Amino acid sequence: EDAQKRGEYLDRMEEEIKNQLALRCDGLKPPYNQVARDYYLMELSPKEIAAKQGKSIKTIQTQIYRARQMLKKIYREEEPA
Repeated sequence: EDAQKRGEYLDRMEEEIKNQLALRCDGLKPPYNQVARDYYLMELSPKEIAAKQGKSIKTIQTQIYRARQMLKKIYREEEPA
């Protein structure tokens, strides 16, 4: 019973973290918002995202890198002092 409650708690926490990440991804400017969603939430590979968007893998890798930097900045700014 305790293990089940812990599992349910962890599932709720994971869902909340994903919801917060989704909101932050949506707050990024195009094309970074979609790339961040595809990579972090949909868990697509850069190759899959490139195929989906008709762009080169290198372009997508660069966009993922930039989106990651933007998200890091957002999270750092939200950290309590």
